[in-house]
Amino acid sequence: MNWKSIPGFIAILCLYTTSPAQVLDNTVYQDHIKTVRLYPSTNEIGLPVINFNSTDKLIFTFDHLGDESRTYYYTLVHCDYNWEPTIQNTYEYIDGFARATIDDYNYSANTRNAYINYKLEIPNNDMNITQSGNYALVVYEDSPDEPIITRRFMVAEKVVCIDPRITFPRSRTDYRSYHELLFNVNHQSLNINNPYQEIKATVMQNQRWDNAYIGIAPRFLRNGVMDFDHNGATVFEAGREFRRFDIRSMRFKGIGVRAIQNNDIYLLFDQIRSNEKYFIETDYNGQYFIDVLEYRNRSIEADYAHVHFSLAMNTPVPDGKLYVGGTFNEYAATPENQLKWNPETNMYETQALLKQGYYDYIYYYMPQNSDVKQVSLTEGNDYDAENQYDIFIYYKAFGERYDRLIGYTSFNSRAN
Repeated sequence: MNWKSIPGFIAILCLYTTSPAQVLDNTVYQDHIKTVRLYPSTNEIGLPVINFNSTDKLIFTFDHLGDESRTYYYTLVHCDYNWEPTIQNTYEYIDGFARATIDDYNYSANTRNAYINYKLEIPNNDMNITQSGNYALVVYEDSPDEPIITRRFMVAEKVVCIDPRITFPRSRTDYRSYHELLFNVNHQSLNINNPYQEIKATVMQNQRWDNAYIGIAPRFLRNGVMDFDHNGATVFEAGREFRRFDIRSMRFKGIGVRAIQNNDIYLLFDQIRSNEKYFIETDYNGQYFIDVLEYRNRSIEADYAHVHFSLAMNTPVPDGKLYVGGTFNEYAATPENQLKWNPETNMYETQALLKQGYYDYIYYYMPQNSDVKQVSLTEGNDYDAENQYDIFIYYKAFGERYDRLIGYTSFNSRAN
């Protein structure tokens, strides 16, 4: 049943418009919630971006481990360029209900691990979006101030034109290890009074929010064009192509799989790649998709398994920690994703409970007392590596209450 209530409406407004500097990100707050995905209906591994005033749809799915269904509610929260909720009433950016239930769910079948798969389409008949910008999808069970899932997505207008390019970073001596992203924005169709104050840009690499550059202002202005060349401000490690494994079958070993034992899948022993010669491989730039070979309905017939990662090293890494990362875990530097040193095998090891499918992943290093994630030690860097980049342009005119997303582009570094 879809519904709207004044008390619930007020609770949502109070939660997301009065909390100071509350940044909403991609987070799962309960361990029994797995495989949270939000993607365009036309591209399962695409960034969740749709065009404003279009027929574009996003697909949102997640699994609840167990065999008892629950009633989950959701709401949409409009955010500024920095992912803090805007000071608006829900009816200003949503045509429809302030919150609704997720009614489309199905029980798993032919699996060892029972779960319930929930699915939602955005926008829908209950909630139609009336403003461009950043949005957070918030899922909860009892109260909106106790979210179970938060997920980011973007609604973009086509007002400005973005011209991006990749170059060697001028600020780095080891310039072949990095990509510097520069871009111009043509806004001749839109009169912007004070671009230095009213325009903000966000730059992403391979759909990663953990190392994105947010809140970039233009540096130069000329003849209706904004130049975003900050001489070293938007530099990414070039990395290398992602490692990958195929666990679409629990009977036969796919790419990257060493052994399958009941409900455990052991990946091949990984090696440090920083000293290896770079060569081109095919990858999905850190993404993953769910699939199963033995059955037809992958949403409810793909099973869960404990996937074991092993990274061989001669000695433990001093003054830092190693993690496994990909879109499947949002590159989160959490204890669950940290690799532990095993002196008996001379390997760093960890495991993750994952749904059957095809996965990209990397290993990264975080120095002690630092939140910077580095792949130079584990994967190596090469300027020729292929990466996907996304650029967002936000505009908040003087006196306005929210940031419009007036331009968006996605491009590949090899197409530079």
